[in-house]
Amino acid sequence: MDDPRTVGRFDRLDPYVLGINISFAWQEWNQSYGVKLATHDTGFPTGKVNYGNLTRNITVQIDTSLHADLFIALDPTTHQSSMKVTPTDPAEGDQVTVSVNVTNKVGRLPASIIVANLSAISGGQTTLLSSSPQWFDKNGLPTSNHTIAPGDTVKLVFTVPLFGQGNKTLQVYVYDATEPYTWRTPENRASLPVNVRQPAWQPYAIYGSVIGVIVLFVFGMYARRKIKAGEWRPIRGRRREKGAEEEKRPRREVKEEKKRL
Repeated sequence: MDDPRTVGRFDRLDPYVLGINISFAWQEWNQSYGVKLATHDTGFPTGKVNYGNLTRNITVQIDTSLHADLFIALDPTTHQSSMKVTPTDPAEGDQVTVSVNVTNKVGRLPASIIVANLSAISGGQTTLLSSSPQWFDKNGLPTSNHTIAPGDTVKLVFTVPLFGQGNKTLQVYVYDATEPYTWRTPENRASLPVNVRQPAWQPYAIYGSVIGVIVLFVFGMYARRKIKAGEWRPIRGRRREKGAEEEKRPRREVKEEKKRL
């Protein structure tokens, strides 16, 4: 910012006016800034300090050729967001495929530092699911070139499992690191609702567990009555009796051998 106005005055009778040029380069991008220049002198020779300040609103222009500008393209047939989710009602733990078409505007810098995030929003909480999509070129072929030239469109595909039953919102957020934050608008986002349902096997597992607990309880009560009535012997007692019989058998064989002698 260049300003020829007086920024310091040593004496009211001094006919000379001093000017200072200040240069500054903005490292951030915004539409406008409030800039304030303040200065003062030492008050020489009278000892009375003089103050001065100047405030201006400065508009910072963005050189569009130095930045990428991504947006999520529309489906040419439906004119809606190109984001698609398959299936839309997955069972908990199932894999879900999320695809979206991303375009870099004409006349912009090629996008090469791209951030692509897939998140799930539920109950006011956002959970990052993936930041590593598969890339496909405009012809639908897999590509390892993760760059979007001006005017080109690529397809990003996320494949993730979903956990936690209920309604969720899946959101894709795509932007380039060179893209000014004022350019990161709703056109960089796309979202669709999904309903994560209960797995088909889960009810059977719950019913089976309940029935198993009931059967074990009934059998335990029945066995307890049998043992108290003396009809059944405890497992520990049976083991001891078997061990005793095995010890007695060799002794009887020894006695029989002595009689023969």
